[in-house]
Amino acid sequence: TDINRDYFASDSGQAMIKRIPQRRLGAAEDLTGPLLLLASAAGAHMTGAVVTVDGGHSINPL
Repeated sequence: TDINRDYFASDSGQAMIKRIPQRRLGAAEDLTGPLLLLASAAGAHMTGAVVTVDGGHSINPL
């Protein structure tokens, strides 16, 4: 977003991005696959699940 653009362009922001396993920030389009799964019959048996879409960020300590 505009509010974060300057930070992620800075050295500290770039260092943070390098710690994300996929080495990039997420985009709205990254939600397409998980949302289609949850909205389709393929996800019909899923209940009470948390689907984390963060490029591996949550498994990597900051």
